[in-house]
Amino acid sequence: MQVLADNVPQYLQTVLHYGPDSFIGKDYACVLVWYRRKGYQHYRELTLSGVWAIEAKETTDIIIGSKVLLYNATVYNAESYHAVIKQTFMPYYGDDTTPPGDKAIVYRTNFDVTRRLALRRELAEQLILHLQNISG
Repeated sequence: MQVLADNVPQYLQTVLHYGPDSFIGKDYACVLVWYRRKGYQHYRELTLSGVWAIEAKETTDIIIGSKVLLYNATVYNAESYHAVIKQTFMPYYGDDTTPPGDKAIVYRTNFDVTRRLALRRELAEQLILHLQNISG
C-alpha cells in the first residue's frame, strides 16, 4: 500500500485519483487506487489499478494490473459524487474488485515465502513501472 501512496501522486497527475485502499474477496485480496480522466463527462468510466494476491490450489499468485468499471448509479450528483469518491468508489461503480482479465495483467508471479523480501522489492519496482505506463 505504501508504494501506491508514495508514487500515485507523482505518476497520475493527469487524472483524478484516489486511494489506495485494501479489499478482500472470496479468493483474493488487493490494494487498489481508482482514477478517471478529468472533466465533467468523464465520470462514466473509473479504472482500478493495483496489486492482487489470488489464492490458487497450491500457491498464491500475485498480479499487477488494471480494470475498468462503469458508472452504475441511478443519477449523477456532482457534489455528492466528488465527496464520496475520495473515500470509496462502490456506491457509483459497484463492488467488483475481482482481479482483472489476463489481457489487463502487466505482471504475474507466485508468492514464495523464501523470497519475500526480494519479492517485495520486485513488486514495488513493477508497480512503479505500471504507474509510469499509465501516466503515458
